Amino acid sequence: MKSENSNSKLLLGLGLGALVGVAVGYLMSGDHRRKLEEDLHEVGHGIKDGVKSAFSKVKSKVEHAGSEFAGKAENWSEKAGNRAEDWSEKAGQKAADFSRKAGEKAEEWADRAENKASGFADHLSQKANDFRSEMDSKAQKDATAHNKYAQDFRQDVNDIKDRMKGGKNDTTTTSTSSNKTTY
Repeated sequence: MKSENSNSKLLLGLGLGALVGVAVGYLMSGDHRRKLEEDLHEVGHGIKDGVKSAFSKVKSKVEHAGSEFAGKAENWSEKAGNRAEDWSEKAGQKAADFSRKAGEKAEEWADRAENKASGFADHLSQKANDFRSEMDSKAQKDATAHNKYAQDFRQDVNDIKDRMKGGKNDTTTTSTSSNKTTY
């Protein structure tokens, strides 16, 4: 009789230990949670197998005390194993949901960063185009001024050549050429 009590206490202790372990695993979070869930899942199967094995031994010893007690103990053991599996599946689902949400958030942040970088690149491109246009405009003005200067210079040179040949020495030419800038 004393052996039957210790075996019953052993089964009860193993079952309660499994339930407490599963509850602690469910309440934990992160990578430790996943690792603990896997370990508890394995331990749960080991306990379940161990309980079944111990139960078989106890069953043969307790069979003379009544098959009703043995049936209740086996049923309770299976329920505890099923609960542990249910909790493990729920924890796995929550971890998968968390992972999916984290992936979605990472994609959202990457899209935002890409949009900001693209906007900044567009802004720089517009500034470069504005600067190029301004430089082209200045170059055009400088070319126009240079052409005017070259034309005036050629005219001055031609006027001087004409004077040197003794051609046009009248006052109109002198007054016209004196209004021009000499270089």
